[in-house]
Amino acid sequence: VTWPDGTKTPFSLNEERRANSAVLFTPAVGPTSRTEGSRELVLTGTNESALPKLTPDGTFSARVREIRERGDSPVAPGTWVLSLGTSFAKRAPAIKPGDSLQFSTATSAGLEGARTGIGGGPVLVRNRKPIKIEVPDDENYQTSSMLEEHPRSALGWNREHFYFVTVDGRQRGSIGMTLEDLAGYLIKLGCDEAMNLDGGGSATLWCDGTIRNQPCDGRERAIANSLMMLRKAPAP
Repeated sequence: VTWPDGTKTPFSLNEERRANSAVLFTPAVGPTSRTEGSRELVLTGTNESALPKLTPDGTFSARVREIRERGDSPVAPGTWVLSLGTSFAKRAPAIKPGDSLQFSTATSAGLEGARTGIGGGPVLVRNRKPIKIEVPDDENYQTSSMLEEHPRSALGWNREHFYFVTVDGRQRGSIGMTLEDLAGYLIKLGCDEAMNLDGGGSATLWCDGTIRNQPCDGRERAIANSLMMLRKAPAP
């Protein structure tokens, strides 16, 4: 997002808003932002018109209709809500109703021509070589945990096969893997490319109605999505 003074900061989309982050909520998330204790900018089109549906590799202009110093803002059709976490709001550029913001959804690499996409990361293997994991020097658990041994989930592939891989951890007999360990294991399996997915208590492998690993929570975690492979009926 580009602010009126030219400052640019990253934002996330329709996910949990933490204290040090900015998250853009669209009507796809539901009727409200479902947040607490945050500064939120209610956005419309630059001429009070309805905002469009976001698409990859686009640039979108929005106008600040209202600034709310509390959470759970309505996300009406044709509007967006930019939610600023408490610590993020302290360092955010000054903003007032009527100001314009620019949002970029550029991707790296570009998605032109892509028919299907899945989010995840970081990339573990490219051209059958492990990718060096660059971890910022901060106290964010999401980054510091990359160097620790945890339960893991990953998707790997080559020209012939997809590999659905789950690693148990945080329990007796299973300590987990670092991302470097996981990359090496995926190469050993035969993966030319591989990407890390959500791990920890979310690392669950399910097949034919049964959980096949031992999730570290001791049960299947209630999460919103999964990656599934389905068997097609044979062609007549």
